[in-house]
Amino acid sequence: MKKSFRLKVIFSFTVSILFCIALLITSCRFMLRPIFIYDTKNSLENYSQLIADAYEGGSVTVRSLIDKLDSSHDIQSALVTGDMSIIVNSGEEIFPASYKVEQLRQWIDIYENNKNKDGIYCNEIIDSTDNLARVVYIELIAENTYICMSKVVRGIDQEVRIATYFISGIGILIILMGAIIWSVLTRPFTKQMEKMSQVTKKMSQLEFDEKINYESNDEIGLLAKSIDEMSDELKKSIDKLQKDVERRKRLIRDISHELKTPVTTIRGYTENIQILSSDNARINRYCDIMIEECEVMDSLVSEMLHMSKLEDEGYECRMEIIDTKELEDKFKARLRNEFGDKNISVDFDKAIICANETLTERAVFNYVSNAVKYRIPDTPIEVKGSSDENFYSFAVSNHGNEISAQDRELMWDVFYKTDKSRNRETKGHGIGLTMVKQIASLHGGQVAIESENGINTFIIRFPNQQNKA
Repeated sequence: MKKSFRLKVIFSFTVSILFCIALLITSCRFMLRPIFIYDTKNSLENYSQLIADAYEGGSVTVRSLIDKLDSSHDIQSALVTGDMSIIVNSGEEIFPASYKVEQLRQWIDIYENNKNKDGIYCNEIIDSTDNLARVVYIELIAENTYICMSKVVRGIDQEVRIATYFISGIGILIILMGAIIWSVLTRPFTKQMEKMSQVTKKMSQLEFDEKINYESNDEIGLLAKSIDEMSDELKKSIDKLQKDVERRKRLIRDISHELKTPVTTIRGYTENIQILSSDNARINRYCDIMIEECEVMDSLVSEMLHMSKLEDEGYECRMEIIDTKELEDKFKARLRNEFGDKNISVDFDKAIICANETLTERAVFNYVSNAVKYRIPDTPIEVKGSSDENFYSFAVSNHGNEISAQDRELMWDVFYKTDKSRNRETKGHGIGLTMVKQIASLHGGQVAIESENGINTFIIRFPNQQNKA
């Protein structure tokens, strides 16, 4: 399924927000608690200093200060002596008589074994008397007098849990609202990008009439303006190129027409000279050469005229129903007349095709002529017709020099020859294959060249939509 750019943008936005929320939740889960514990330790240390100062000053506010810490900050405090006599504490409900002495004794023992160099112990412990996790602070503030402070961690865990739930809920809400808002905001941009895609696709098909016409000074607007300008420039260039091509075609056609008459005239005068000088061997030899060159020139002019006719936009390629076996018989007869016994085999699979018979025969004949000129002497030539699911194909194979991939691409160009020396013995003009390609184009077909293991095969295919088999 094709994914639009708009959906990709929304998906990227959602994934980004999800990642940020997951990172935030993970941070809350693993970092908030240590931060709260650290803050609690600092608070206990600061409050212990206030209680110590009040105790040393003999202030009667020690009791009220301890009660205030208990009620406002959920911090339990007690001043005890070394023999476990409680001087003042946060209240009986916090340190019931049943376990308060035992609890304080355990804390004092922990303090004695784990106090730091400043005479302070502050850490999180699991109280064995009630199995609650507490941050406990103990310090010797006077001779044989300890201050013990604690805060239950359960409240901290609850705060972390609430914060995590809150962030998760808000995050989900942000994702939903953000996706909707992002979808609405990006719609104008993606709509313009869809139009750009449609316009550029039509440009690739040489259709330049449709424009984007997006008026904006942002990056998309500049891109749209550039595409419209490029469309106009391409249209001008292609129109100019088409006119130039038409002028060249017309020039070739006119030159070919103009050459036809003088070539015929030269040949006629040469034949008359040959008749008048029949007793002069030297003049007869020169006349034979001139007549031969006139034939070559006349053949070239005829091919150029026929090629111009095929390339004319007004040319109508009339289709006929053709029995390939009947075409095979006609083709064999023509090859016998043209080449005699040249070791050429012809075999067409039986089918009924829809094509122009004259052009089809000419295309295959051009292939055969080419194969005869460039084959290794005395090697066979095979002409085959075959049908598959998509095409009916005519293929002509001969034994010759391998054709490079570059030559296979260029051989369809007019006047192109693989023989760079332009050897006159082959008597080729470089138009035959160009004509075959044009015939294939008129039928909506294809041409191809295969060259492997010393066998060169030239193929023309007609699409099955024209077949009536």
